[in-house]
Amino acid sequence: MKNNDKFEIVFYEDKNGKSDIYDFIENLRLKDGTRAICNSALRKTCAIGNAPHQGLPIKSIEFPEGLEEIGKNAFWECVIPNVLTFPDTLRYIHSHAFVGSYVKKVTIPKNLNMALDAFDSSYIPDSFEVHPDNPYFMTECDLLYTKDKSTLIKCLNNNIIDIDLPQSLRRIITGAFVYSSINTLVVPEGVKQINYDAFRASHIENLKITNKDIKVCKHGFDNCFNVYLPEGTTHIVKKSGCLCSPDMQNVYLLENKEEIRLPDGLKKLCDMIVVMESTRKIIVPESLTSICSNAIQFYGKLEIVLHNNMKYISKY
Repeated sequence: MKNNDKFEIVFYEDKNGKSDIYDFIENLRLKDGTRAICNSALRKTCAIGNAPHQGLPIKSIEFPEGLEEIGKNAFWECVIPNVLTFPDTLRYIHSHAFVGSYVKKVTIPKNLNMALDAFDSSYIPDSFEVHPDNPYFMTECDLLYTKDKSTLIKCLNNNIIDIDLPQSLRRIITGAFVYSSINTLVVPEGVKQINYDAFRASHIENLKITNKDIKVCKHGFDNCFNVYLPEGTTHIVKKSGCLCSPDMQNVYLLENKEEIRLPDGLKKLCDMIVVMESTRKIIVPESLTSICSNAIQFYGKLEIVLHNNMKYISKY
């Protein structure tokens, strides 16, 4: 229903006071008394025309006092370019609630807890403020941590050149350093794993690992130009300009060299690996039997020399 160029919001409320949203507009005001926003409440209803993945911009959202919970995927790809201010009554935000929303400013109140992936890992808000007495999260030196500083959630300033990570750190999650440009990053010994895409779309000149037993997920080293490993590293081996798993099933990183010779023993390339811009030639070993589609991501001109002396030259 249209009124002064605004649409009314239509709700369904069940006996438990939970609301589902069937329609919405640029200025969204939730009904007083709403205690929870259901999973995927706005997902797939935010399309423009026939573009199901293009969210309708929401200029502002008014969350009522009394709101306690925001469900999983609730505002999936609903573009919210302004400020998100949550009521003091809000207690939890579930996974992916604001993925693809690109919120400019977020304020986390005193008692709010949330899933570590509640917000999109692929962008950095202009401002992300956490109440100093919040028992779950904290910010320090433009870094967002869990309160005990055991988990690094996000670097909030992509202009930081050098970062000192705390010794209490145990985990670096997906997208923590998105769009960051860092000269040298030393990962404390207590960190046991680097998550998938931790350095997505970033530029890490030197990454220094101090835990010889560290594990790295697929794409965990993407966009790291030089990775330094301690002697005796157990889960990562360095061979022929590559960082690989000891069983040769996974390639984590190709060094920043003009020519890369993939190591003998490598049997297949299935997961996408990023080729540095300076690399112009990759030589495939005889042990390699298959290269899956999009297994190698590169920019510019790259020559791939197969073990049967056939050559594949392409340009992205």
